[in-house]
Amino acid sequence: MSNPIDTPMNSHNGAVVRVLSPHDPTGHVPVETLVDWWAQARARVFTASFSTADIMSVVEDRWSELALGTRIAQEITAGRWVVVAQLLRAGAVSDWHDVGIVLGLTGPDAAAGFAAWLTAQVDLHRQIGIGLTPADADDLSLLADGVQGGTR
Repeated sequence: MSNPIDTPMNSHNGAVVRVLSPHDPTGHVPVETLVDWWAQARARVFTASFSTADIMSVVEDRWSELALGTRIAQEITAGRWVVVAQLLRAGAVSDWHDVGIVLGLTGPDAAAGFAAWLTAQVDLHRQIGIGLTPADADDLSLLADGVQGGTR
């Protein structure tokens, strides 16, 4: 595992892509490309499980499968709190339990996650000028506090 990437990540020449961290490759990579790389690694692991090939031959693919799966999950869920904020502004959230169900969390965990996101957004705004202003975060916090089941 000396080199986390065996081939250039933008390679479309049929070369095997191996990744050992969800942060590789850096920069924007379309989710469909990440899913393609993940599916290729998974297929190689699956195929190897039915062959007499040495189990070590797919170890890097197993690492790639884990790292790419993590990266895909991060990419897909990155905007979830923005969507929750939009739902709150639309008056479409009456119980944190409902939010928790769709996010795979408990109601209190969803409320706590949203509160943490609000804090991070204000910090981001103070540091580099993007994110939520303190006033916007306060407005959303008031909306969130009006939702049942949060016990934030």
